Amino acid sequence: MLNIITNIPKVLKKFLNRFKEHFSKIQFKAFCHYIAGLFLAHKRVSIESVAGVCKDINYENLQYFISESPLDIDNVNNCRLAFLNHLRPTKTTREGLLIIDDTSCKKYGKHTEGAKMQYSSTDKKVTNCNTVVLSAYCDSVKRYPLGMKAYKPLDEFTSEDAGNFKSKLELAAQLIDEAYANAGLNFSHIVFDSWYFANDFVNELSSKNRFWITECQMDRRLTYQGQSLRADELVKVLYPLKFKKSVSFTNTKGKKRIFYLAECIVKIKGIQNQLKAIVAKGSWDEEDSKNVHIFVTNRLSLNSQEIFSQYSMRWGIECMFRDLKDNLGFDQYQTRSLKAICRHWHFTFVAYSFLMYAKLNSVFFKMVSIPLNTIGDLISAFRRINTQNSQTWINKHKKEFYAFLRIKEPKMA
Repeated sequence: MLNIITNIPKVLKKFLNRFKEHFSKIQFKAFCHYIAGLFLAHKRVSIESVAGVCKDINYENLQYFISESPLDIDNVNNCRLAFLNHLRPTKTTREGLLIIDDTSCKKYGKHTEGAKMQYSSTDKKVTNCNTVVLSAYCDSVKRYPLGMKAYKPLDEFTSEDAGNFKSKLELAAQLIDEAYANAGLNFSHIVFDSWYFANDFVNELSSKNRFWITECQMDRRLTYQGQSLRADELVKVLYPLKFKKSVSFTNTKGKKRIFYLAECIVKIKGIQNQLKAIVAKGSWDEEDSKNVHIFVTNRLSLNSQEIFSQYSMRWGIECMFRDLKDNLGFDQYQTRSLKAICRHWHFTFVAYSFLMYAKLNSVFFKMVSIPLNTIGDLISAFRRINTQNSQTWINKHKKEFYAFLRIKEPKMA
């Protein structure tokens, strides 16, 4: 395919025009080309690679836009969320969930702000990386990012600035507060994995009458019917006859898994209220070393199937991370300042949201004749539309095209 942007395809420009008020004229041009360039970049995304596929903007202008230009990125993000919530296919509903998680972006250089040797939730080991805490919306039909906070390790702060350090739990709490403060967002529960199951964190959520669901660490001690025991010992206490309920789950690899469920009411030291615990016998996939998982919630009225179903939707954010990284270069930025990195992350959110909008509103349906099931399919559709768009322009502007390529125009025989 013709891998250049000669002018922004109308289908994308119409979507991006909704952000126009948040940019100057020059900024908006750079914004449009950066988003379009993300769809054409292959794995290694940088300001240079994006500028290299755009006819009407150069590296210096794009570099200034990403790194230095005055820009309120929160306004851009709020505009994105307001637009998604304005349309029936993409709006949030009470059937959806607020998901909290973090992801890491491995870095090989030593001069990227915020990149330090730290535990990577992506690689499951300590590595040199940037870490970002995210909130996302997810329901049975759609998923998309809501907000993000860059995590900066404590040793990145000077002694004078150490008071500005925020832990990942504190950043997660800020994201949750922001989601609840946004009157346009709807969801029923907050879902997060076992790493975020900290007493102070969940007590604060409960004190604000917010319902949450998480997975409990297997070595965590809890009290069931006056008996103190480890969480993994609940399987023995809840004898096999109680595991009568079953539920199926299709994992991120498309494989169907069966879990057998039992439920009980427990107390955990340091957590103010009673909790409902669900013991689920089964594994997520072949790489899951555990054959038992325990989920807990402060919403006692939920039954075991509802709790399992809602927690299992958390895996949607893993699919979202994979699409952001594999298809939109979320982790492949080649810039050093955290301000520029955060702008890049937010712009990948805009690109992802455009694809989600295009899928749920059948934007590409009449324009291409290829399957449109995955984010990769949608990017392929955009590239085909862009190729047609560029070819039409080239046929009318051959001299400019050859000048862009920096090659001599072939002489007619």
